[in-house]
Amino acid sequence: MRPFRVNIDHTIYILLCGFALFIPLSDILDVFFNVRTVLKPFRLFLILSIVLYGVKVLSHGFRPKSYIDDIPFYLVFVYGFLISLVQMMKPDFSMKLFNNDTFQISLYLLGYFIIKNVNLSQKQKTNILWSLIIGILINCFYLFNSFYFLGNYAREGGFMDNPNQVALSIVLAVAFFIYRISVSEKRLLRLVYIGMVFFLLFVFPVTGSRTGLAILLLVSVLIFTFASYKAKLTTFLAAGALVFFFLTQNLERFNVGASFVLTNRVIKKQNEEEKDVRFLLWDGALKAASDNYFLGIGIGQFKAKFSRIFQTTYHPTILEVVNRRAYLSAHSDYIGLITIYGIVGLLLYLFYLFRNTLNILRNMRFADSFSEQRFYQFCLMVLACLAAFGLTAENFISPIYWLLLALCTTNFIPLLKSKMQD
Repeated sequence: MRPFRVNIDHTIYILLCGFALFIPLSDILDVFFNVRTVLKPFRLFLILSIVLYGVKVLSHGFRPKSYIDDIPFYLVFVYGFLISLVQMMKPDFSMKLFNNDTFQISLYLLGYFIIKNVNLSQKQKTNILWSLIIGILINCFYLFNSFYFLGNYAREGGFMDNPNQVALSIVLAVAFFIYRISVSEKRLLRLVYIGMVFFLLFVFPVTGSRTGLAILLLVSVLIFTFASYKAKLTTFLAAGALVFFFLTQNLERFNVGASFVLTNRVIKKQNEEEKDVRFLLWDGALKAASDNYFLGIGIGQFKAKFSRIFQTTYHPTILEVVNRRAYLSAHSDYIGLITIYGIVGLLLYLFYLFRNTLNILRNMRFADSFSEQRFYQFCLMVLACLAAFGLTAENFISPIYWLLLALCTTNFIPLLKSKMQD
């Protein structure tokens, strides 16, 4: 009998596909079976892949493949851990929240490291991305059914607990299908992809996300920038025709519900005299950062100090949270970084984004084929979306951020060329 052998890298690849698939379906157990647990399906797949990678390291040794450009990113969290050790000397330091956030970030950071360093081909990493897209489509079909057939006209998140994250996932799925349309040689496939784009854009307003709308506009600008002259002309004419059509019609006839979840929310926010809660959160976070000389208050400590920071802030949302002894995030990666990880953490993160943007632009310039160039254009769109989304939302607690960040900052060109030389 031939001995039974397990391909560890291939098994990790399967587990990562499961991790990606269930990210947009994170609350599926709660929705269908009323099972609320921290061990959500995507976390189980990620934990299993980490365990298996640990087995690989123990049996085959530690051989990282890609880490030079990621060093500033890793140093953000190293510095955050060190400054937390210093802050632990203070009596009001919360070990519970420190342990909770450290565990969660370490889990995602290990997943990020594995995706960047395990032996996966470009095709396999693209398949991981396809798994995520399939999960996003399933969630969108659920949202479509809930809104248009079941009549749930509230702001929806589907199987994800945050509508803003749903909006981000839809925008990135649109960017992915646009990329596939540009490189696909089969007409039928292109038609299917075009249909998926229209479906996703039709569902998008259900999320009611203003941040998502801004990201969608950013992606639209980048898609238009990278498009051929023929595609730009076609897009311009189609947009002009749509504008003319709607300007000559009674818009009340087109109130199908979903579009007005988003538009009404935008109009309502513009008409409100009350200050947006995000600005108050940013003011409080920056004051906390200033009180610690912008060195960082430590991992998990913004949550721990939330009630004390905002005890004199009179805003209905914040008052409700403070009275419940709960907390909100800083609602910005960059404000959160300078508050929790200090100016050092923020500068390291900005340098990491800048360095990887240059890498993607370089790869676009030296790409050997049209499809390879289009792939890196898609990577640039992903990185731009994640960076822009972080202006008014928090990415570090979102698994979709870590997965897409790992995939879009992978440098495939040296891998491909080394294989050709071999």
